Amino acid sequence: MMDKEELFLKKRLAELARNCEFRHRPTHSVFLNLYEQTVFRSMTDTFSGVQWKLDGGYEEAERRVVCFLPFSCEEEDVLDYLRIEPSNEKFAQNLSHRDYLGALMNLGLERHMMGDIVVDGFVAHIIVLASVSEVILQNLEFVAKTKVKVSKEEREEIARSQKREVKSINVASQRLDVLIAGAFHLSRNAVSEYLMAQKVFVNAKMTTNHSYIVQEKDLISVRGMGRFRYLGDAHITRKGRMSVQIECF
Repeated sequence: MMDKEELFLKKRLAELARNCEFRHRPTHSVFLNLYEQTVFRSMTDTFSGVQWKLDGGYEEAERRVVCFLPFSCEEEDVLDYLRIEPSNEKFAQNLSHRDYLGALMNLGLERHMMGDIVVDGFVAHIIVLASVSEVILQNLEFVAKTKVKVSKEEREEIARSQKREVKSINVASQRLDVLIAGAFHLSRNAVSEYLMAQKVFVNAKMTTNHSYIVQEKDLISVRGMGRFRYLGDAHITRKGRMSVQIECF
């Protein structure tokens, strides 16, 4: 049985699709988390009268909006891309994702108005709905005790700011639970708990399938732990295990 939040989400997405189809104008949702995107994907067969896409501003984005477009309409960008940096780096604190999120929510913004927050040293790159970007540009002056300045930037800057680390891990197979255990140094029992708690996503789709064989370029997200992309390039070690490469974010 669907809970009330899931039922409300489905009704809202269906309404946006209908408005797009019958009023012949683009519509879009707020930002959806990975579980909400899984709910959306379960509905896509019902959206035959419109085009749709999930957009988070860059390829590996976790939080995304659903954009519905009439077939006769050109695609438009409903997101803005903001850069937050210290007014004077000399007096800046080391700020975390939580610091930036708290400062934005103190402006009266809700979490679903904001996408990913990518922290790169003293700079944060933030994706937001275009409808709320002016609130941030005009009102955000401090993050924690650090005075900041905010400016718009190009979409491409988000992808360039992503920190990536390619590393090799030795595993017994390409099973999902095995790779997660190797990537995050977890026991298989701990991985099983994450799967059963619906906290594991493959390419933004929730899964509870322990034995899924991960494919090259699959993006694996484990809520509360992090995410990685499986790069493959496997070879067998002297001990008969597979040495594979993953890209961690």
